[in-house]
Amino acid sequence: MEELAEGSFKLGAFLVQPEHNKLTTNEGEFKIESKIMQVLCYLVKHKNQVVSRSQIAEALWPGSVTGLEVVTRAIYELRKTLKDDAKKPIYIETIARKGYCFIYDFPPLSTAKTNNLFSQIKLTFKAKAKIFLAINMAILLLLLLNFLPSKSVEMKAVILTDLTSFSDMPAISPDEKQLLFVKSSHFKETYNQLILLDLASQKKREITLVNANYKSPVWLANSEYWYYIRCKKKLSCEVIKHNISNDKFESILSIEQQLVSFTISSDHTYLALAFLKKNNVELALVDLNKQSSQLQLFDDSITYSFKSHPVFSHDNKSVYYISTTRDEASQIYRYDLNSLTSTPLSSDYDRIRGLALKNENSLWVSGYKQETNGIWIFDLADNQSSIAFKAFPGSFPALISSQLNADKLIYTNVSRTIDLFAQGVSDLNNLTGVNSSMIDMSAVYSSNLKALYFVSNRNGLYDIWRFKSNTVDKVTNIKANMIERPILNLQQDKLAYLSRKNSKTMMTLFDLHKNVAMKQIKLPNKVLLLSWSNDQKNIYYERFEDGQNNVYKLDVETGDKQRILLNAGGIVQESEDGQSLYYGDRHNEQLMQKMISGEIRVLFKIPDKEQLLSPYGLKVIGNGFYFASQKENKHTINYYSFEEKSLSKYMDLPEGAFITDIVKDDVIGVIYDQYENDNSNLIELTR
Repeated sequence: MEELAEGSFKLGAFLVQPEHNKLTTNEGEFKIESKIMQVLCYLVKHKNQVVSRSQIAEALWPGSVTGLEVVTRAIYELRKTLKDDAKKPIYIETIARKGYCFIYDFPPLSTAKTNNLFSQIKLTFKAKAKIFLAINMAILLLLLLNFLPSKSVEMKAVILTDLTSFSDMPAISPDEKQLLFVKSSHFKETYNQLILLDLASQKKREITLVNANYKSPVWLANSEYWYYIRCKKKLSCEVIKHNISNDKFESILSIEQQLVSFTISSDHTYLALAFLKKNNVELALVDLNKQSSQLQLFDDSITYSFKSHPVFSHDNKSVYYISTTRDEASQIYRYDLNSLTSTPLSSDYDRIRGLALKNENSLWVSGYKQETNGIWIFDLADNQSSIAFKAFPGSFPALISSQLNADKLIYTNVSRTIDLFAQGVSDLNNLTGVNSSMIDMSAVYSSNLKALYFVSNRNGLYDIWRFKSNTVDKVTNIKANMIERPILNLQQDKLAYLSRKNSKTMMTLFDLHKNVAMKQIKLPNKVLLLSWSNDQKNIYYERFEDGQNNVYKLDVETGDKQRILLNAGGIVQESEDGQSLYYGDRHNEQLMQKMISGEIRVLFKIPDKEQLLSPYGLKVIGNGFYFASQKENKHTINYYSFEEKSLSKYMDLPEGAFITDIVKDDVIGVIYDQYENDNSNLIELTR
């Protein structure tokens, strides 16, 4: 390893600059997070030594309540940046059950250089420790003076299951010594099984075989039974009552619906079920004392919402649940079993993923709030929240399990990865340095600016990011619940995108040269931006209403909207000469052309056996029509020539590819998302 400027060093083809958190090669510059750079430097310092994840965590996260998965994620990011294959490593080798070893052969750094490099890290930690101590002393003083009440709690984390399998849906025992949970080999597996874990010895016992889709185990206090959902078919599920002592079980409810989750009251009187109904998730109550299993639906006055994760109150007089709208904004509701009405309790969470009863006065809540992913305590008296635990970097907490009046809880820790890919675009041959360990999706490419614009939640919530000249940087600072795929204008100097935050859908017009938002326009929910007009004065969008999709034309100056096409969408695109409009006939699956004179022509009908993959996989270029479709599990880009009236396959796509842009570059290329992975393990939190 060749020494260079102060604090920098050469690692093969990479110039590593720790002070700037970047690596540079002839291919370009790669910026990485500060902690990931510190992990690299630590490994380099301990070259040819096996260092465990615990050693790395203790050295680089001293005094922090964190888990070993942060180290695993850092190694993953380093390998991706260094293009290091874990199976055939050049730099970082995994030593089974022991840790990692930096194996790249280079002359050692001088002692002075090494000490200087790592003293920066140590000084950083010392500075942080002093600041942390000062802040805590100040808060303590304020508490003593009663000027600043605080409800924050500190919880310690212990990782219960690793990432070699997919662990989910925990149910902790009344004595908090055992844990019942759902396990599968992979997140895409249809069938899973129930596992019983002894928390002290870490011994596991299989409760069921891998012979059904098991969900939502419930372990009530003072009960001899477990309860859980068993689905052997997608639309055929049962609620099972399982005797803990002899493993005998019986079905107490059978339903021809896809059950999502459920719970049971502590007096064994009611079931609260979450089930799929017409693309919504609804909640219903079942009285077990009645012979009929009639479902009594909850009502929270929100037409399109996903109601989930029901939790009975301590006195069984009400049910708390989560209601999430289509734009992913969440609220906590209370359903009163006497009045049969729902009341909203909290609307200041950006996203809620799990609920559990803490005591008669408060709930555990997992979700995103105040730019923080974590576990919260929600006070039912004043509807206020306090943070109990901040999530590990790159992950988020989901389902929670806790017994009443206990200070221990178990939660599902989830990390999700969606990556960007391109085929046939010369400037995007390698997107390895673009993708993070989180969600990167919905990309569009500007061939004029040689830049890729995409949506990512790598900083927690969603923003627009840009990849240009081998550098990735954030373009916006929206921090939205969701951003839909942006659309480029014909001149490729402006973006329009939809962002959803606090139940509002806003369209933003963004100047790519000045990197500023030009204007915002509020739009209805359930809309999809399709294209700009050639003169940049209008935007076409698709809206679902009255049971069908219709196309609107929006004046970007005045905000006026005009419905121009019924039962249409998928593609709306002005011709290059501006004399006609191409659009999709939703009812007949046809590409239409509407002339400026009003004449309408059928240009092409999608073959019956072809299934279109995405609305952004449709584009008219020159004298032909490109579209992405699936046929017999094969994904392809197809081309229909208007002149020759012939259909041909243009390009094969990998299974699961979701097309976000068809690009006219030197050749016709495509950009697509691919769902890479969901990782899930279980974490124990205690005071």
